[in-house]
Amino acid sequence: MAGAVGVDPFKYTFYELRQMFISRQYHEWSRFAPIMAMMCAFGGKPVDPSSFNPFHDELCGTQKVMITPREMFSLLKEWESTSRGRAS
Repeated sequence: MAGAVGVDPFKYTFYELRQMFISRQYHEWSRFAPIMAMMCAFGGKPVDPSSFNPFHDELCGTQKVMITPREMFSLLKEWESTSRGRAS
């Protein structure tokens, strides 16, 4: 667990390492789920990102957002035009 979190294991108890590991996994899945949802949206099927996140809890009160491939494409084009402007 310490290797996955990137800390020295001798400074922490097992329970502290376990909590850090779970938090790290939650963080990684919260980053990965929208990417998977975007890939599905480009495939023609809008999907809620929380459906990919195994740590998502229905009680957390988050609002589900569905996006169409056309909306995703326009957002990506907008992002691309602003990021190119910064790089120049």
